[in-house]
Amino acid sequence: MSEHMFGVTKIKGMTPAQGNKIDKIAKGAGARFTGPIDIPGNETKGWFTCRNLGAPFDRATELEVQAELIRKAPKLVAKFFPSWIK
Repeated sequence: MSEHMFGVTKIKGMTPAQGNKIDKIAKGAGARFTGPIDIPGNETKGWFTCRNLGAPFDRATELEVQAELIRKAPKLVAKFFPSWIK
């Protein structure tokens, strides 16, 4: 089974502790967060992965991760995922 990647973002200034907090919250929604990762010749990035179950399951996981992060870590969302805030 392959992985579904989503939420790839530039995360300049994210500490490992912040990344771990995001990962812990994402795990509760069935996903994992990878980051911060320094990519040579690029910027620091992070992304989410979950099991690739196809539509509509992948999108449902994305939305659940977003909702949980907005609810449990709104300051981190505002700093690193501002497009999620409506």
